[in-house]
Amino acid sequence: MTSPTAGGRARTTRRTFVARTGAASALLALGGLARPWSAWADADATSAGSLSKPPRSADLRETGDLQRRWMSLSGSRLVVNPFDFNTSLRPAEYNNGSHLPLHVGYYAAARAHRLLDTLMLYRKPEGRTGGLDVAWADEFESLSEDWTADPGLEATVSDGQLRLNLSADASNWWGSVQRWVEVDLDESPYIEVSITELADAWALRVNDGGADITIQGDTNDQGQFTYDLRKLTGWQGTKRFRVRLVVAVWEKPAKFDYVRIVGVRSAVEDAQSFETAWLPHELPATAEYESGASVELHDYFADENTLLRSLSFDLPDPTDLGWLIGGRYKGDVSWDGSARVLTVAADAYTYAVALPDASSGKLEYYPRLVDFLSDTGAVDSPGSEGYWAVELTAASDGPLPIALGFATSQEGADVAVGRATATARRGDWTILRAMQERSWTRYLQCQVPHPAVFDLVAAPAGCPREGCPEVTPDQVRDTYYKAWIFAAANVLPPMPEVDFPYPQLATGKPSMWAFGAPQASASATWESMLQIQFYGYADPAVAWNAFRGLMSLVDETGALAGEVLPTRAAQTAMVLYHLSGDQNRLRDIYPSLKRHLIWKKDNPRWIHGDHDNPHEKDAGFVVSVLIDMKYARDIADILEFDEDIEFWESQRREYFNEYLAWFWETPDSEPVEYYYTDTGARNRGGTLWITSGLHLDLWNDNSQRQLDGLKRRFTAEFKPQEPFGNFAYPKYSDISYTIYGLLDQGMQGEALQLANVAVRDTTRANMFAEVYFEWEFPEPRGVRPSFFGAGFAMDMVMMNNGYRMDQGWPHLVRFHSGEGGVSNLRLRGRTLNLRVEPESGTVRCGGSLVREIPDCREVAVAVGETVPLPLSCGSAAF
Repeated sequence: MTSPTAGGRARTTRRTFVARTGAASALLALGGLARPWSAWADADATSAGSLSKPPRSADLRETGDLQRRWMSLSGSRLVVNPFDFNTSLRPAEYNNGSHLPLHVGYYAAARAHRLLDTLMLYRKPEGRTGGLDVAWADEFESLSEDWTADPGLEATVSDGQLRLNLSADASNWWGSVQRWVEVDLDESPYIEVSITELADAWALRVNDGGADITIQGDTNDQGQFTYDLRKLTGWQGTKRFRVRLVVAVWEKPAKFDYVRIVGVRSAVEDAQSFETAWLPHELPATAEYESGASVELHDYFADENTLLRSLSFDLPDPTDLGWLIGGRYKGDVSWDGSARVLTVAADAYTYAVALPDASSGKLEYYPRLVDFLSDTGAVDSPGSEGYWAVELTAASDGPLPIALGFATSQEGADVAVGRATATARRGDWTILRAMQERSWTRYLQCQVPHPAVFDLVAAPAGCPREGCPEVTPDQVRDTYYKAWIFAAANVLPPMPEVDFPYPQLATGKPSMWAFGAPQASASATWESMLQIQFYGYADPAVAWNAFRGLMSLVDETGALAGEVLPTRAAQTAMVLYHLSGDQNRLRDIYPSLKRHLIWKKDNPRWIHGDHDNPHEKDAGFVVSVLIDMKYARDIADILEFDEDIEFWESQRREYFNEYLAWFWETPDSEPVEYYYTDTGARNRGGTLWITSGLHLDLWNDNSQRQLDGLKRRFTAEFKPQEPFGNFAYPKYSDISYTIYGLLDQGMQGEALQLANVAVRDTTRANMFAEVYFEWEFPEPRGVRPSFFGAGFAMDMVMMNNGYRMDQGWPHLVRFHSGEGGVSNLRLRGRTLNLRVEPESGTVRCGGSLVREIPDCREVAVAVGETVPLPLSCGSAAF
C-alpha cells in the first residue's frame, strides 16, 4: 500500500487444518484423488480441443538475471531466499553471490524472521593468510562536523554511540544524517554498521550526488551488519559518495556504535563464476573456482520443516580437498562435535545444522563477516551474533548433505536437532528431491485449472522502449502456472504459539511482509482475501479455513487489526460458498462479516501506523464497500435472512448517494479519489483507484453524468502500448474491478485491451508485485513478491479463455471473438470443462458438474457478454 499525501499515495510502506503440497495433500482433490491431465483430457470429449498439456514442475525452470530465487512449500513456515522489497535489486542480484549463500525466512510467533547467509561455501587454499584494512571509520567518540542532519532530526553522541531521534514536529516520517567519504572500493568494498538500540526502524543509503541507493531498506533488526558496496551499487575504483544513516518514525530513536568501510585480504576463495536456476521444487547451482575445481549444488525441501543442501565436487587435482562451510547466526549457539550438529536458538525459533562426516575439523567462531573472510579475530566462545566456520574435506564419490531442521521455541531445540539429523542420515536425498518434484507436478496437473490458449489478444506484444522484450504465448503460459505455484507456496500453517489455529495465505511469503493483524501478521486483508478466492479452486478446505481465521479476528466493533485496506470479505465468502456448497460455514462467519462490513462503511480509508485521518474518504474504499454490500445482500438471501436482505439494499443505496456527493463536486466535474469531510477539500488521486466504480450496479439515469465522467477519465489516460496502459500504480485489485466494470458498461474493447496489457506486463516483469512502475519497462515495486501480480495472470488468462473466476459460481464470458477453453475447474467435488466455439457463438460445458441437458451443455454467449451457468444445470447431486 502507499500512503496518501497532498499529491496522492507517494511512498511505499513496509507492506505499500493445513494441506500439504508435499506428498500427501497435493494428491487430494475435492471428493477424492484428482485424475492426472491425460486421464480427464482424453475421457471428456467436451474439454477444450486446443488445450495444451499442463506443465511439469521441471518445465518451469528459470535461469538468467531475472529469475526468481524464492522457494517454499504449502504449509511450511520456511522460505528459501526471502526477498527484501525495500531493495532496488532484482531477486537474483539480491540473493545470489559467489559464496553460494542459502538465505532463510522463518515465520514464528506471528513474526517474519530473516536469516541471511545461513549457509555459505568457500574453497580453503592451503597456506593462504588474510588480513584487514580499515579505510574509513567513525567510532562516534564525538559528533564530527562532517555529519549533516536533516531538518527535525536530533543527532547526539554519548558514551561512544550516535543517537538519532526524529522530533515530533518533523515534516517527514523519516530523517537521516549524512556525510561524504572517499575510498577505493576495489580495495575496501565492505561497509559495516553496528546498531544496538532501536525503537522502530533504520536504513542505510548511499549516493554519489544523484539518487539514493538503498543498501539496507527499512528494518527492525539490530546488531552488526556488513554490506558489499560494489555488489549493491555497481561502483568500482576510487569513489566519493555520501553515507546516510536513516531512522524512521517520529520519536523512535536509534543508537549506532560505529560505521566503517573495510578492506579484506581474504583467506578463503569464493567462486570465480557461478550459475543458478529456479524451479518450484529446487534451486540448483554450479560454480567454478580458480583452481579448476567445480561444485554442483542443490537446495530443496526435505519436508515442511527441513531444508537440504547437497554438494557434489569435481576436483581435477585430487589433493585439492580443502573447503569451508560457514554461516551467519544470531542467538545462542551450541556445538555437538561428535554428532556434527550446530544449534542456534533465538527467542521464537531454533534451527539445527547437521553437517556431514567430512566436516571433521574444529568449529571456529568469528564476531564479524570481515573476521570470517580474513580468518582473523576468531574467538573461543560465540557471542550473541556472528559467524561460524568448519573445514570440509571434499570428495568426488557422491553428494555431501547439509540438513537444516527448524522448530518453534514451543517445539524446542531437540525437535530441530531431530529433524536435521534424521534428514542428514537418510542417504536417499535424491529421492527426496524427486518426491518434491512429483508433488508440484501433480499439483499443477491435478488441482489447477488449465486454460486452452495463452495468446495475448488486442494488446501490442511489443514495447515502445528499446530493449523491452516481446511477450510470447509460452511466456504467458509459464507465468500463469507460476502464479498457481506461488499461491500454494504462500500457505502458512496454524501458529499455536499465538493461539491462531488457522492457516494463512500470506500476502507474499517470500516478501516477509508481516503487518497484518497480530495473530495473522502475514495476511494483508486485500491480497490475502483475493488469494483465498483463487486458491479455493485448488484447495477449498485450506481456503475456507484461512478465511475463517481472518474473520475470527474481527472484534466486536467490526474492526480487523493491522493495515486497513479495501474490503473483499463478502465477495470472498460468496466465492468460497459457491466453490464448496458449504452453507454451514457461510452461516458461521456471517455475524463477523456483517460487523466488519459496517465498520468498513464507516471507515472508508487507508489506516496504517500513524496514518489515520477520520475525515478522509477514499473512493476506492467506498466502491469496495458498495460492491461487498451487494455480495452481503446475496449471502443474506442464501441464508434466508429476509430482514438483512432489505438492510443491505437500503444501506448500499444510501451509501451510493454519499459516494456521488463526496467524489463529484458537480455531476459534470471530474471524479476524484479523496474527499475530506472537515474541509470539503478534494484530491484528484490515481485514476485506477476510482475507475473500479465502473463495476457498480447502482448507476441510473440520475447518475449518468457522473458515470460518463468516470468513463472519460479512463479513456483519456488509457494507452495500451504503454506499460500497464499508462496507468500509475497498477494493482490487480483495482484493475480487476475496472475490467469487470468496463464489461458492465459495454466497453468490451477497452476491457479486453486492459486485461491483456496487464498479463503482458506482468509476464514481462517476471515478478509478482504489489504494484509496477513505468521505467525502462514494467518494474516491480511495492511489496514483492505479492499475490497481486499473480492475480493478473490467473484472472485475465482465464477470462481470455471464457471463464470469470470472481463470482464463485461459474460465469461464462466471451471476452473476444476467438477460441478459448478451460479444463479442470473444480467446484463442489466435481469438474467443469469449457470450450468456446466462435462459429456458433456458444460455450460448450462438460464435466461432472453439468447435467446432461442440451441447454446446459451448450450455452449461448455473445462477445462482451457474461452469462452465469444456470443453477438448474448443476449436477443432480446438488
